[in-house]
Amino acid sequence: LLTECAQTAKSAGLPLLVDGLGDGETPLGIDNAYIMRYGGYRTLGEEWWRNRLPVHLRFESPHTRIQVPTQVDDLLLRCTDGVVRVRRKGEGKPVVSFAGMVKTTFKNTVHQRLDESPLYLRGLLDDRYFAMSNGIFLRTKALRILERSDKLVCKLTGQFFSPLSPRRSYDEMKEFRRGFAEMILESDYALDVRGYGNASYRLYEILSLGRIPVIIDTERYFPFSDVVDWHKFSLIVDFRDIKRLPQIIADFHKSLSNEQFETMQREARAAFVNYFRIDAQMPHIIREFNRLRALGPQ
Repeated sequence: LLTECAQTAKSAGLPLLVDGLGDGETPLGIDNAYIMRYGGYRTLGEEWWRNRLPVHLRFESPHTRIQVPTQVDDLLLRCTDGVVRVRRKGEGKPVVSFAGMVKTTFKNTVHQRLDESPLYLRGLLDDRYFAMSNGIFLRTKALRILERSDKLVCKLTGQFFSPLSPRRSYDEMKEFRRGFAEMILESDYALDVRGYGNASYRLYEILSLGRIPVIIDTERYFPFSDVVDWHKFSLIVDFRDIKRLPQIIADFHKSLSNEQFETMQREARAAFVNYFRIDAQMPHIIREFNRLRALGPQ
């Protein structure tokens, strides 16, 4: 079907817009096609770098990719009364929460480590390649560092909901999601670490609740960054600085006035509503599509 669509578009002299959303990102290699993607790696996007990777680890060129947010529910509407609960800055330590998969089987761990062995070899020469490691390993490391620190208060849980979640009844899932939302709302910051792909659902769930995400930046593309200043509502920490994560969060929290802290929460919610919520995305996708078309083949 994809081949047929590509041929039809080529015959008509029209570009092809492809929904390529998912954790995997093998390049399609179709002329005049623009592909919507979640993941990718910002500073490894040059052709020379991408072509040095094993085929199963390659990703779409920045000249043909349209970076979009992951598709998530508006948890403020789904789990609460829909009113933004702006949190005042406390006098004590910052409170940081996290919910997500942090454990896997021994078999999966061995498989992932073997699969990523080419990355480790390349990482010895260029540490950007370490950003491509499976997110569960980075999550485990980040949480271990946070839990051992006395510079902040952690609210951490390995429970989460996703297509991989254990089966629950509708009422159980509803109650679980409400508890998940409350945990984030009762925190100053919520940690966001990539998953299998170089993106996450959690990031946009955090924004939907009007909380400040602490984003571990694994060379991510940030959607709609030509019109969205991500630093206005998030703390972005390079993955190579993960050992200093507690100090970075504590220093950042200390540097904010109460007014700045509250403004960032409102900006987080506004960014979600105006750019990242499902009903807001299409105008920005079309804008990016037209921008790439205007640039032409690279």
